[in-house]
Amino acid sequence: MDDIPIPISEHSERFIDRLRAFIRLRNLAYKTEKTYVSWIIRYIRFHNMQRPEIVGTAGIESYLSHMVLQRNVSINTQRTVLNALVFLYREFLKIPVEGLEYVPARRGQKIPVVFTHQEALRAT
Repeated sequence: MDDIPIPISEHSERFIDRLRAFIRLRNLAYKTEKTYVSWIIRYIRFHNMQRPEIVGTAGIESYLSHMVLQRNVSINTQRTVLNALVFLYREFLKIPVEGLEYVPARRGQKIPVVFTHQEALRAT
């Protein structure tokens, strides 16, 4: 039942309902809608329920940096959040987003597994 879109009233004034309707008009996948809406809701809550138009692109920078520095998210999560917020500002709100300066997430460092001589002898 997770793949059935939530019904939206045509006359809804709620910000999130209008965003969902806009995403559906763009024929994006329902999974994309759910992902974008959930990240945008978290973004709005992070900024104490202020409207994104008021927060501006400086809010994007602070949120993306917060996600890396405090929440320790992966690079792919940060990219997903960035895509959702850029979609919100560029496509939905028609506010240009350029020259963002935020702390980028780093790929996890892979530490090689090294055996001792005794472990190597036991493995053979």
